[in-house]
Amino acid sequence: MSSQFPRSTALTAGVAGLVALGALLGWGYLGDKDDDTRPAAGSSAEALPELPGDFQAIPAKELFATVASAQRAAGGWEVSSVAEMAGEKTPTTLQQVAITDNGADFRIEMTIDGTLVEGLWIDQVFYLQGFNPKKWAESWYRVPDDEAQQSQFATMVEASSAASLTAFGEPATYDVVGVEQVSELDDDVVEAVHYRVTVDPSSLSGQQGAAAGEAFTIDLWVDAEDRPVQVDSTLSSGGQDYRTTLFYSDYGKDFGLAAPARGDVTERTPPAMRRSAS
Repeated sequence: MSSQFPRSTALTAGVAGLVALGALLGWGYLGDKDDDTRPAAGSSAEALPELPGDFQAIPAKELFATVASAQRAAGGWEVSSVAEMAGEKTPTTLQQVAITDNGADFRIEMTIDGTLVEGLWIDQVFYLQGFNPKKWAESWYRVPDDEAQQSQFATMVEASSAASLTAFGEPATYDVVGVEQVSELDDDVVEAVHYRVTVDPSSLSGQQGAAAGEAFTIDLWVDAEDRPVQVDSTLSSGGQDYRTTLFYSDYGKDFGLAAPARGDVTERTPPAMRRSAS
């Protein structure tokens, strides 16, 4: 397996997907728009544990699709991501997303070298702010609609939505740990079902079967409406671990996402981006 493999997986490369000096951040694909219903209860023959209250365990083969569908049906959410790649931490990102007829609008922010960088994806146009201090701090740079950049935006959204999980297919191992109290991003405490699964990392690399020493473990906490509250993933490969934690909250909230005023937008490439491209 190539040493670059961990960076090609949705749950690590997308969330930790900094581009040096370029900070091309974005959203795109958010799963199947037509599949917004949970599979009928009892549709799987596997024995499921009894859970307290109104909680019902989701069958293994339906877990990822059910959670992705429930999240999208909420109409929007906020997510914070924290990642560590081979012992190196990446900047924490905060993202707000609203499902639209065109897919999604979103806002994302992260701090790079002490500078807050903010991105807006509105009506499939990406704007970037805070890339440089002083005169560039208040201007929004309209990123050109270039095919390579659009592709990068699409890759990054998969990392921070439950839709990314569906790429793994059915879990290789599946355990319903139980109902636990979990702190959401906004510090509210909710009860959620804790699932612990392992998946085959080669499902995202195009290889047949995981190589020796490779393992992908996902701990997933799901609320009473089948929406993710927290997702912890650890990819072990080549003797190193690649960890990502996603914290979700504010399902259905209106974040007031809108394009910047025309007078605040420039199409002149920020100096740092010109230097990185040269």
